[in-house]
Amino acid sequence: MSMTLTMVALSVAVTGTCSISSIRTFLKFRQQEKMLGRETARRIETNFTDESLLIKTLKEHGMEVTLEEDGAVRASAEEKELIYAKNPQGVYEVDLGGQPESEELVQELILLEEEYGFNVQEFTYQRLKEHLSSEGMEIHSEEVLEDNTIKIVLNV
Repeated sequence: MSMTLTMVALSVAVTGTCSISSIRTFLKFRQQEKMLGRETARRIETNFTDESLLIKTLKEHGMEVTLEEDGAVRASAEEKELIYAKNPQGVYEVDLGGQPESEELVQELILLEEEYGFNVQEFTYQRLKEHLSSEGMEIHSEEVLEDNTIKIVLNV
């Protein structure tokens, strides 16, 4: 007898729900506030909660990463700098500083969210395989589907 486990790609599940629209909405609001001469917020809440996976994602994206004394993660590449700090709920917010709003910035932030989702999925997948092995369960087959969902069939 076999049992099937399916791991939905986190980037598919999460990015579609909040990241793209919240990034675009935030930047549009910030731009409108600047035009009205008002002080604007500089931080956007992300989907990032794990420091090591955030750092891994930023480095894979070609950024130089520094961990600050206060726990903030500073990422820089070329003329760009992003600073990630955890809010009281344990979720990282990205501080855009004085960077101008642009489609390039939006796309970069979206790409980082997607890559982070894939790194979370990879981490979870490895932990699941280790747990299954430690419990004496045998994987019959594994398949990565078109949408990056992972299908695992176990012998039980």
